[in-house]
Amino acid sequence: MPKEYWVKGANVKVTYTRCQLLVHLVVILVSALQYALCLERQPLWYSFGTLPSFCSGFVLLHHTLVLVTCLWIPRLVQFVTIFGTPFAYGCLWINTWFGLPSLKLAYPHSPPAKLPEWADTSIASTLSLSPRSAGWTTTQWPSQTTADDFTSGTIREWALNQWVPFALWWLLWVLRRNMHGIVIFQRSTQCSYLVCWIYRLYCLLCPSLVIVLWQWYPVLLATWNVRSYNTQDSLTTVMAHKIHLTPSGPNVVYMALVGVVAGISHITWYSFLSFSYHSVYWKTYLREGIVVWICGPQTVASKLT
Repeated sequence: MPKEYWVKGANVKVTYTRCQLLVHLVVILVSALQYALCLERQPLWYSFGTLPSFCSGFVLLHHTLVLVTCLWIPRLVQFVTIFGTPFAYGCLWINTWFGLPSLKLAYPHSPPAKLPEWADTSIASTLSLSPRSAGWTTTQWPSQTTADDFTSGTIREWALNQWVPFALWWLLWVLRRNMHGIVIFQRSTQCSYLVCWIYRLYCLLCPSLVIVLWQWYPVLLATWNVRSYNTQDSLTTVMAHKIHLTPSGPNVVYMALVGVVAGISHITWYSFLSFSYHSVYWKTYLREGIVVWICGPQTVASKLT
């Protein structure tokens, strides 16, 4: 290529700046607060099975892993970014549209609470069940909680707003777009055309995995013998009664469609970040190197720092 077509570009930042690190820590703090609020139901093992708990937990885990790997284990960044991000992003969408809004519903005149039929009533009688447990019936798993026992406060109201984690995710994505784009570009150049399409399919189906976990959590909980499960019953017997144990709430097909839309937006964003890159050369992986990309008739080379 003629020399006049080469341009030296500005340095590209792939390591954390102070602003990016601060935003990432805020995202983790907000995610942890939301997860804690999702577990504010008694008994605790039931709280783990709610839709907000599943989604918030996976989002928190993802943000933590990304920060840890970027700072101390850079060789795992590619794995976490490629395979973990589509799953966590799908959880974020499902939680935004179905999970967190359910935590803000209030039923001030609810009747006394009842546990699922497979629960240990002797334990339930010794627990002080909150008003939002009143949605439990003998044949339904709770998918919604009320806010009666949430203490009033600006922090809680702000943390339970479904758009806060969504906005923070995208803010962090925009700030860290160089790192994500380069990681995705490098991986795509190492894979065949078929593998790239399989990955796109993976991004579309990832959100459905959390729906499956949420739907089957009651069966798993019963199978793990939570004080009340009859050990004489076989797993087949428990699974045969799955229809009476699964959570009520939003239609799973509708939730899966929202997950597919999340996957499409995820694929589009990553394609936008990586389409212009031409080659990457590392001196120290994700610490120092050179990136080359095409910008019209020019080829731009920039230092990665």
